[in-house]
Amino acid sequence: MIALIIGVCYCTVSKAQYKDDNVRFTTVPLERADSLFRTLRDPVLLDVRSIEEYECRAPYTFAMVGRMKGSMNIPIDSFEVRFTDLAPHKDRDVVVYCWTSQRSRRVASALADSGFTRVFNLNGGLSQYWVEQSERLASLRERIEVDLPYTLITGMELCERLAKEPSVQLIDLRSDSAFRWLPGHEIDRDWGRLRSARNIPFNAIQARRSEIDLSQPIILIDGMDREPEAARILVDMGATDVRVVFRGYGGLAGHGERHCPCREAIMEYGAPYREVADYDLGPSDLTSRFTHIIDVRSDEEYTNTHMQSWKNIGRMKGALHVPSGGISSSGSIAGLDRHAEILVYAYSANKEAKAAAQSLCDLGFTKVHVLTRGLFGLRWTANNISGYGYLNDHVENDP
Repeated sequence: MIALIIGVCYCTVSKAQYKDDNVRFTTVPLERADSLFRTLRDPVLLDVRSIEEYECRAPYTFAMVGRMKGSMNIPIDSFEVRFTDLAPHKDRDVVVYCWTSQRSRRVASALADSGFTRVFNLNGGLSQYWVEQSERLASLRERIEVDLPYTLITGMELCERLAKEPSVQLIDLRSDSAFRWLPGHEIDRDWGRLRSARNIPFNAIQARRSEIDLSQPIILIDGMDREPEAARILVDMGATDVRVVFRGYGGLAGHGERHCPCREAIMEYGAPYREVADYDLGPSDLTSRFTHIIDVRSDEEYTNTHMQSWKNIGRMKGALHVPSGGISSSGSIAGLDRHAEILVYAYSANKEAKAAAQSLCDLGFTKVHVLTRGLFGLRWTANNISGYGYLNDHVENDP
């Protein structure tokens, strides 16, 4: 029964993604997690990520975020055979978490369906802890353990380090062509590059060992999640202080200036448009800052009729709908002010929004922005991060 329930939750995630919050289980903002643990009596702490994520040996940087001390790991795709491990705890408090609180939501809902009455979901998941590392989450530091040969740093910590030591060894691991934004590397051009970074491609680390001072701190950044392997190579060479920017260039773009306030000073960009993170949108920005908001998804996504139900997540109020491929020929675009602030969005951080933004720039629009994590990211932030609930006020037709 438990496998069937989770399967149903997975298939209908868009329709019920946040509907069960504080209805069938309790959602807990990450900053209140420590106080929750102090009030619960002998809770079951359940980690539903993969065993590779749990043991810090996942093949991608963004999932290497440690684990909560004392947690039980039952991956979401193992519940069919592992549910018996939880059955004896039906009358206990169960706190569920994962990476971004999406898998944990599905499990929390399934547990409620299976008779568990005291289920808590940690909003934001462990990833949010590493995005912020702020004082409001300081109480969690002693509850998270990380088994890594390097240190994860946030955008905020990167700013602090570069302010104190501008000449710190900052290594960009992307290929030479990606670093220089040659044709075929548009996403790297959009992300930009750190002004003070040296480009030592991942595949050339060992060959260019003489260019790296292993006795001094090293900061690594990439766009393809190769930092963990690069860090291990450097540690094996004898490096004693290797740091990895959490989620690399994609993280700096997606987490915005709120979590990397020096971004404009330390970065340079090659795209004619700019990205804007949902974290940086104030309560009135979507109505007062941007004159036009353009939804470039397909007709089916825009009307919530896509056959892949997870793509049906509503739309932004007042948005002009012009599918990405039709920007250049759309009559509705022709009448827009070329110098007005325009926000373009798609489902997530995909190519169609950026292609549409490029088309707008080619048509002479001068103030084009792309919502970095798309509508999905905006809804995620609104429902997972304290203080951003107002973003939901700008979404309509939410299934």
